[in-house]
Amino acid sequence: MVLPVEYPRARIRKVLVNGLLLSVRRWYMLVLSLAVLAGYSWGLMRSPILVALLATGLIWYMAWAAVRWQVEPFVRQMARESGDPGVQATYGLPDDGAKGSSFTALQDYRQ
Repeated sequence: MVLPVEYPRARIRKVLVNGLLLSVRRWYMLVLSLAVLAGYSWGLMRSPILVALLATGLIWYMAWAAVRWQVEPFVRQMARESGDPGVQATYGLPDDGAKGSSFTALQDYRQ
């Protein structure tokens, strides 16, 4: 959901692989998001109009924020590997940030 927005030219296979890797690395947030979506679905069955009007925006914001938090290590590594000071400043990286990471974001993106 977030990866195609951040990197629109990325290949679908790479987006799916990196999305799966990120969801497994932070599985607890995935479980929490699924629980929230299950609660939302239950609420839609119990009181569809009330829940659809009052909770839809909040639920989708929570889902987006959770996914954005999950993808943060990948995005930061992409910014670090780009070497572009403007991109690094966008993602709040220090000038001489730590280089160690298990991601090879830019290499995966370019393949």
